[in-house]
Amino acid sequence: MKYTLSKQAESDIRSLIKHAYLSFGFEITDKYQKGLNSCFSLLASEPSIGVSADGLRAQYRKFPYKSHVVYYKVRKKDIFIVRLLHERMDKFKHL
Repeated sequence: MKYTLSKQAESDIRSLIKHAYLSFGFEITDKYQKGLNSCFSLLASEPSIGVSADGLRAQYRKFPYKSHVVYYKVRKKDIFIVRLLHERMDKFKHL
């Protein structure tokens, strides 16, 4: 299975990378981004590894990655990554 990013998830990642680069530099940002890509690949290969987030949105699942949470939906041919939110963000407001 593969993964697809929503436009909002793409924006979340761009913002995360920009903030991380300005705060922590290239090496840490590069390591975080590579780990995030590995996380997405893991979710694509094992979609049920995340837990249900039906309390937020029907058919949503969530999976933590360091200080962020990946919100996604399992579809027939892929997983659809909806958002990547910092753990302190208000998930009810941003989903």
